[in-house]
Amino acid sequence: MTGLNALSRAQRCSHLLLRRLISSTRAKSVSQTQKSAILENPAPALTLADVLATSASESYLGTLSKSRNEYPDKLKLDKKASVKAEIANLLHGKSYDALLAALARWTSRALPVPWKQVISQREMAYILLHLIDYQKDLLLKASTMKLLGNSASSSQELQMAHVREVREQIRAIFANLLTKEGQEVAHLYARNSGLVEELLAKDLSGYIFTEADYENIIQLELNNGKMDLASRWFRRMELQYQGKVFDHMTQRLWLLKFMLFGNGQPSLWRVEKTALNDDIVDPRQSRLKPERKWLDLFQEYSSKQHKLRPVFSNELVAVMLASIGYGQNVSQAARLVEVNWGISEAGELVQGFEKPAVSDPLYPDLHVLTTVVVAMLYNHRYIASMAYINAFQQHYGLELDKPESKQFWDQIFRWAEIATKYSEARAFQHFMNETGSPAFFGLAIGLSDDFHAILEEAKKLANFDYERFLKFVADLRGQRVGFLAELWKCFHQSEPGFSVRPYRAYLRLAEEYLERLVVLDVFESEQLCSNVCYEILTKLVHEHGRHTISQDSFNVNITAGNIQKIRALYMKTMKVLIHAKGQTGRLGEIPHILSKWSLDADMRLELSAWAQRQEQVYLQRMNELEAEKQKEEEEDGFLDLM
Repeated sequence: MTGLNALSRAQRCSHLLLRRLISSTRAKSVSQTQKSAILENPAPALTLADVLATSASESYLGTLSKSRNEYPDKLKLDKKASVKAEIANLLHGKSYDALLAALARWTSRALPVPWKQVISQREMAYILLHLIDYQKDLLLKASTMKLLGNSASSSQELQMAHVREVREQIRAIFANLLTKEGQEVAHLYARNSGLVEELLAKDLSGYIFTEADYENIIQLELNNGKMDLASRWFRRMELQYQGKVFDHMTQRLWLLKFMLFGNGQPSLWRVEKTALNDDIVDPRQSRLKPERKWLDLFQEYSSKQHKLRPVFSNELVAVMLASIGYGQNVSQAARLVEVNWGISEAGELVQGFEKPAVSDPLYPDLHVLTTVVVAMLYNHRYIASMAYINAFQQHYGLELDKPESKQFWDQIFRWAEIATKYSEARAFQHFMNETGSPAFFGLAIGLSDDFHAILEEAKKLANFDYERFLKFVADLRGQRVGFLAELWKCFHQSEPGFSVRPYRAYLRLAEEYLERLVVLDVFESEQLCSNVCYEILTKLVHEHGRHTISQDSFNVNITAGNIQKIRALYMKTMKVLIHAKGQTGRLGEIPHILSKWSLDADMRLELSAWAQRQEQVYLQRMNELEAEKQKEEEEDGFLDLM
């Protein structure tokens, strides 16, 4: 029985018992037709306890020994039932903030009814698991707000503050559990606190961590990118069990170990600088660098199962696949997919392969597909990633058009954007290194602002093949734009529902067109940027209509969050479009765009005010373009005279 079921059952039983007692008493009083001596001779009113004291059952109990006649304190029972019922209600209603605050107070000081007398350690772990999942959901929502940028900066700050507050409250509960009742602890990871690594030889609180407790706290720290703190809990577990730690390793703990020490969690992958990109992606909030290879971890897992045989589930294979993918062993990753699910890197089902049954633990789900595709994208295997998406859909019926698939699309767009990103300055440096032009070694690294000046100097070199360089950069851009455009198309064909990340990733293509690109002139860039913006705006108008409902509707609060995100994205796209027109001197088109594409009068006024603040910049840019055009015409006229 789960913790929630147990808590709910306690509440139901309490109410049922009370109803039975009341109904039984009423039945007896109604059926009593004979005159009562008590009623004939009025006396001080008797209580129910007085009546029961003279009953036959009470007389019988009075003959028993005291040890058989001990009753639990009814008040305490009522308090326990009430507390459990309240916890069950909070869980059921997803009132996690209230539950978190209550648990923090309840475990922080000695109360008349300590928590240990009401709920079990197993139930406490069950409740904490829900709170940890809640904090993870808050993290995901905060990351979505971050994607929206400046349009929602205040909301983003508030959300992140709440995320950190919830995390610290959960940590405070764990700290309270490890100390004596009433003994306050400043912080779970306070320097020299001795709470984490200390083997409970002194038994500070009588609370000995179970496997479920370690699962919870390690998961919490991994969710927050605190890999060093997560590793401390694995160390503490080893100290606690004194050489018998493998006897207590659950399947979930093994998965967490793969995620932590084997880089088996893609959300924590670090992306270093490349020959074509200066950007570093590092979601980790820790300096810990896991060094263990997936094969070493797998051999340890296979050989240390004392109680259970190894469970080869899709979760285990997925986490091993992630570890292999992060190690850039693409052939081994592809082999693992082929052996377990029969799909080759070309997206074909291996002849004669017997697919696992739907009930088989190895039957793939969206998490498996996400891991497979992300592993390929991380290693720049774009064609293979698309082939896997199509193959798993075709052969395993994985549906990408459901609301639950939005996380899949979010991860695919995130990694597609990271994997295909490049800078023209770094591309130039790479090209010069490959073509043997040592005069420019190192000049373009980190000097993107000076890149165009450096490029002009390079054009004067006799051995610099400018046309070949342009083709090299054009191929990089074509690969990036083409792949993201294909994902964008697939996303809208699937229609899983509104999600911020696909829109934000596609909008970045429009923003990149406004950069000084060597492969495009100003007016080509503006046209391509405008096309992307109009496409995004059209889709957002559709989403805005779908999510807009009457303010009197009972579920208006459900759609309000999405409406806010849609409007923030719409505003950002409109600003990019207006900026594109302003940077090319097409100021006359801006009023028309504001009139036709603004969602309402408020948006039109806000965007109009923003455009007016940029007016001087746009006028200056228009004058510069006109001067450049005039100079080109004069040079052409001079050449004609010659």
